[in-house]
Amino acid sequence: MSSGAAILFVEDEAPFRRFAGSFLEESGLRVVYAADGSQSLTAFEAVRPDLVLLDLDLPDLHGLEVLRRLRTRVENQRVIVLTAYGDAATAVRALKAGATDYLTKPVELSRLLDAVRDALSAPQAEVVVPAAELARGRPSRHGALLGEHPDWLSLLDRLERVAASGLQNVLLLGESGTGKTSLARRFHRLGPQAAGPFVEVNVPSLPAELLEAELFGVERAGAATRRGKIELAHTGTLLLDEMGALPPRVQAKLLSFLEERSFRRVGGHDERRADVRLVCTTHCDLRRAVERGDLRRDLYYRLEVVSLRVPPLRERGDDVGLLAEHFLAEARQRRGSGPRALGSDARRALREQPFPGNVRELAHLIERSAALHPERQELTAADLDLPRADSSEAVPPGESSGMLLPVDLEAVLDALEGHYVLQALSRGSSQREAGALLGLDRFALARRRSRLRHRGGRKAVARILAEAPQWLRDIMLPHPGDLPGEGLALLEVRSQLESRAIAVALRANGGNRARAATVLGMSRTSLNRRLA
Repeated sequence: MSSGAAILFVEDEAPFRRFAGSFLEESGLRVVYAADGSQSLTAFEAVRPDLVLLDLDLPDLHGLEVLRRLRTRVENQRVIVLTAYGDAATAVRALKAGATDYLTKPVELSRLLDAVRDALSAPQAEVVVPAAELARGRPSRHGALLGEHPDWLSLLDRLERVAASGLQNVLLLGESGTGKTSLARRFHRLGPQAAGPFVEVNVPSLPAELLEAELFGVERAGAATRRGKIELAHTGTLLLDEMGALPPRVQAKLLSFLEERSFRRVGGHDERRADVRLVCTTHCDLRRAVERGDLRRDLYYRLEVVSLRVPPLRERGDDVGLLAEHFLAEARQRRGSGPRALGSDARRALREQPFPGNVRELAHLIERSAALHPERQELTAADLDLPRADSSEAVPPGESSGMLLPVDLEAVLDALEGHYVLQALSRGSSQREAGALLGLDRFALARRRSRLRHRGGRKAVARILAEAPQWLRDIMLPHPGDLPGEGLALLEVRSQLESRAIAVALRANGGNRARAATVLGMSRTSLNRRLA
């Protein structure tokens, strides 16, 4: 979520407007307020917000009319509508009219913030398929789902057919930045449970010990009961983003839920049922994960019944130009000026790029280029400042300065620590000498050896380090056969490497801590503690 993003909050109930607005402001957002439809249209022209929070029950204009007028002015404007409890029909009408998402009042502030973050984190707002187009059964060719390549249109067609079939589970496979989350939202909107909630869980961003409670909820005597994401997604869709990072205990419980459609909260005894469609996304090779023992085979087969491959941008031919023109038009619309078109040389240059960060990387590139050359009527290849194919700046697929492949940093650090322990044991003539090489006493070394055996030993260490993304290996493993270094204790090295990885993740994400935390496989709270 962009720090300082502008939110237009349209709400006629003053207490809720002040209370929720203050909460959003404390979360780093800039909030502009409007009490009715007329005020909202005036404020919209003055501010051109990144996102509109729109109550549908306004005293002068109905919220659907406000939504229609907003989207007449900015076609891809992000809008989250707020509806009264039980008013599902109006919510569906709002989604078909182009709303990004909807929330039912009364709404928990944490859920409101999550929805705002989701809407702002996308490269641009997804444009909902018009009702007439839905009736004709045609795939969308707008916004985040823009494309004409046969493979892309085939994917949209298959997704639509799966959504309409009522099948409960779908697996989306593809590199980061290809649009899996937008496709998951489309799956939700085209299915029989479109009026229900869409709930997203980014698996790597949550510590393993908290993930079970986050999904299934918590129920303890003498403490507040908390519903999990599965309960919150009842009658709707649950998205498990990067599900390959699910820990074994949660995998077992998720499999049980998929088979029985019932579950127990953590600490609870009562069986609870939830009617949920599940969308799982991953950039990992799940078959290899099964072979390694990282993913349960029975869970894989349960999810793999319907799996859809999302093609990377480099395989979509002229879609690169279509998307680039779209992002350029959006940038001009937001600023009110700037380049109007791409030159033929720019189109050719874009077509030749591998785009490891896919659609997300392209969106950032066009946004940056338009901002740096506002005087241009047409962007040239030179304006795009693209790296040459043979440049030392070229990066492997899935990794770029703006899009790092996610990783479980703690697991990699543990594996690196295990690697150094093994190196020290092979070089030291005794336990005491091996410990001295690492700045550890024999008791600390014994604890680390025990931990190493528990985590799978030498083979597990080698596998985790080999599978770490290239950007992290470049930071951590310049000399993989060496010990930490003369005069450096193991704990000091771990702290230094962790700090280095955090710095790279923050730099690649423009200082956005939430996104950096997701890349590093930790919660934002954990990241904040490390930065304190």
